[in-house]
Amino acid sequence: MLNLWIGAAMMLSLNAGTSEDIRFDVNPSIDNGEVVIDLKLENIGDETINFDFHSSQKYEIEISDETGNEIYTYSKGKSFLQVLQNLALTPGESKHWTEKWSFQKEGKELNPGTYKITAALTGRQLKEGAGPLTAQSQFTIIEKNAFNVQTEGENGIYKVTGEVKDSAEDLYYTVEDGHHIFQKEQKVSIRDHQFEINIEIAESKLPTHATLMLNLYKKSKDGEINSIQPVVLERFNH
Repeated sequence: MLNLWIGAAMMLSLNAGTSEDIRFDVNPSIDNGEVVIDLKLENIGDETINFDFHSSQKYEIEISDETGNEIYTYSKGKSFLQVLQNLALTPGESKHWTEKWSFQKEGKELNPGTYKITAALTGRQLKEGAGPLTAQSQFTIIEKNAFNVQTEGENGIYKVTGEVKDSAEDLYYTVEDGHHIFQKEQKVSIRDHQFEINIEIAESKLPTHATLMLNLYKKSKDGEINSIQPVVLERFNH
């Protein structure tokens, strides 16, 4: 059986559901062998926004493979209370939800590849002309810890070390939380197949209710990104 590693794709692949006054994001990451799916609904406008929900289900999540086959549906096998609920978000206010999935189908680990997550808010925005809110992201399954990565640090100061089999291939990284980029693309310095990356982010700029990720990846000669390995630097839940 393949020993697999899973993680979120880089922020540039994220497609948020955004209108003039509302933003809906889905951001996957990895924790203890599970995909952690963070959803965020944020009022980016100047007025309070109201949503009506006709059951206790606030969102739907679907995961599909590269050919479009359904792998996972959040609501499948679940029951929800049939009750009318309202959610009001004042300007600048946000609502967060988190779900976890073991990245298995029928008890079997998924094959290496890229998988798409689609999240949809089930509530109806009480505003004329407002349509449904959906967001998409991707994660990639590769062989476990392809770069033999080790991490240490907290509160904005981190050290990431690892190794590459072919030091002739260029390695790059970015740092993001699914919403903001904290470090734009940088080339990794490799010596004797080993590398060390030091990250320093001001504590005042660290995210809240998000996972700080370092994305390691290679590039082909034509600039195509491949062999992505997201690395969790720290989780923030305050």
